[in-house]
Amino acid sequence: MSYLEILELGNIGKAINGLALAARDYRSLSYKLPGLREFWEPFTTEAGELFGLLGGISLRLSPINTPTFGLDGFPCYSLNGTTQYFTKTDSPFLRVSGTESYIAAAQRGFTVGAWVKVVDNSAVQMIAEKSSASDFEFHLVLTGQGDGTLTTQFTVGYPGPQPVVGASIQQGQWSFICGRFTPSLAVEIYVNGAWSSFTTAVHSSIAAGTGNFSFGAAHAAASYFLQGEIGPLFMCATSLTNATIETLYQAGRRHIT
Repeated sequence: MSYLEILELGNIGKAINGLALAARDYRSLSYKLPGLREFWEPFTTEAGELFGLLGGISLRLSPINTPTFGLDGFPCYSLNGTTQYFTKTDSPFLRVSGTESYIAAAQRGFTVGAWVKVVDNSAVQMIAEKSSASDFEFHLVLTGQGDGTLTTQFTVGYPGPQPVVGASIQQGQWSFICGRFTPSLAVEIYVNGAWSSFTTAVHSSIAAGTGNFSFGAAHAAASYFLQGEIGPLFMCATSLTNATIETLYQAGRRHIT
């Protein structure tokens, strides 16, 4: 083996180690989030299941048609846009109304967010949702514009849809998208540093329904498949502060290009 080959292997090793450290730092930060219900970090397992671990509780997301695990700045899953996604049958631990009594009143609410990198911009694509065939609790969704961009939207669904449309993202680039519900005050979305808000007669709570949780597609109708990559995803039973969400964005931004 030549000196240049040895040097290249060393550079590859440093890069892999750097990815591991970035993932560890982001994981450590996410585990400290107030009201954290679950943090799902992509990694490979024999069954292809995605484990979310918190307080000894393991919520396994079942892979549908085996999404491909990889490393692209962070651990991530590649989804083909036609058949692949993850889902979890309803669990009481996943039911978030926004009014949980163990959260201080000033912080009650709901927050969900993820890093995504979409390679198609011609269709509606689901990042995450919890729904049944008859109703839904929340959607975090993208809508392709056919020009290399996708609009972002976060919607809470009970007792009627209340959507907020956020900043557009670019096809083929990593983006941090976070939806936040603050009871009676606002439905908001944060996209790569920019906030958008809906504040008219906001619901006092979200229905703690029994629909399945999924990401990468709309489970109830097996539609709106995401084509691209999805990285770490979190869900909290509280309205995270602006500063906390900004910290998550900046922490990931340093490592995803």
